[in-house]
Amino acid sequence: MRRLLPLLVLVVACGKKPVNVTAIEWVGTVETAEARAKAEHKPVVVFIGAEWDTGTKELEHVSFADADVRALAQRYVTLRLDGTDDENEAFRKNADRFKVVGIPTMIIFASDLRTELYRINEYTPPEKLAGILMYADKPGVGLGGMQARASYEG
Repeated sequence: MRRLLPLLVLVVACGKKPVNVTAIEWVGTVETAEARAKAEHKPVVVFIGAEWDTGTKELEHVSFADADVRALAQRYVTLRLDGTDDENEAFRKNADRFKVVGIPTMIIFASDLRTELYRINEYTPPEKLAGILMYADKPGVGLGGMQARASYEG
């Protein structure tokens, strides 16, 4: 039995995803995201959600909880904006800036937080979101040769 135990542990461990990937570290202001993106030379994921939205809840509890998504999110500065009170002046300002037409919205920007690389306006399962996060910051790679969608004055 002593000889089989290490083999059994190895077999069980090989089929599992890593469980020690940290949670996504969201920043809460555009200014913080801009400063970190500039200092760390990282692209930015802007996520706009609301407590009342089922797509937001699915993203938070399913896609953002996925180990692959969490690992890939480390390559980005991640900004979460709360649209629960969509009439709040600060939210409206950011919604206008990022051309938000619905919730949930996730936009991937270059590190300048002006060049849009990819936009999602619905719940996205973890497998698809992981693929987007893997390639969105690589011009002309994957995602159908996607090009930047817009440039924002900010």
